[in-house]
Amino acid sequence: MKRIRIIPFFMTLLLLSGCAAQTAENTYRQIDSEEAAALMEEKNNYIILDVRTEEEYSEGHIPNAINIPNESIGTEEIPELPDKDQLILVYCRSGNRSKQASRKLADLGYTNIVEFGGIIDWTGETQSDSQSVPQTINSAGAEVSSEEALVIALNNADVPEADAYNIKNERDSDNGIPIHDIEFETDYGDYDFEVSVDGGRIVGADYEVDEEYLNILGGSAVSLEEAKKLIADKVPGSDAENVQIWEENEDGRGRFEGELYFENMKYEFEIDPATGRIFDWNADLRG
Repeated sequence: MKRIRIIPFFMTLLLLSGCAAQTAENTYRQIDSEEAAALMEEKNNYIILDVRTEEEYSEGHIPNAINIPNESIGTEEIPELPDKDQLILVYCRSGNRSKQASRKLADLGYTNIVEFGGIIDWTGETQSDSQSVPQTINSAGAEVSSEEALVIALNNADVPEADAYNIKNERDSDNGIPIHDIEFETDYGDYDFEVSVDGGRIVGADYEVDEEYLNILGGSAVSLEEAKKLIADKVPGSDAENVQIWEENEDGRGRFEGELYFENMKYEFEIDPATGRIFDWNADLRG
């Protein structure tokens, strides 16, 4: 009888060890940008992978980074990444797409993936290409096409193009200003943008991310001061010192709320401190 009991016991051990091995696979490691910079100094044979769009990459990226947009990573083998055991350091703009890409790379069998968030937290050197599509604003007087305006809106909202559907992109005017009136939906929220035809400035925006998606979308925790910098980065030319911000805890999940007045625009926002994600954003042109 004892022998009969021992066999199921060892079978259980084998099954458990198999499950453990399975869960150990398809994973990646997360570090912050400072740790990533130290790793780049320490190691030699590694790849820095920028998973933003080509336009974002052209505007500014970490030196020696290669660009493979998150949207292009699927189930096919990636010729640019032949060595699946090589150290690959992955980043995007704010940390959302880099996590998505890291998960997909791990599922493809890459064993040494390190995700370090977004370039907005990078304090080291960056470089840009001579030709690029701007994230938020073009040179004064340059007319922005509807395609460029959509890129500007998606980048400002930190929404991968693959996530957007039911896109409406029409030419219109607001207070005498020719604009591209852009609307799109995602699984986690609806987005409205008004992008000036002349120069590509965002003169209106309104979106709200469903709070139940915040943990799914992910990100990195931010302090009050870091949240101010997030807003200043989102509004080119503005200063974090001019961002008014405070903490609210009325519904059990803390949040940072605030506003910014800059160049005849009023911006109102809510930020999730746990993920650093701007989940409520409104921008209005005043006067």
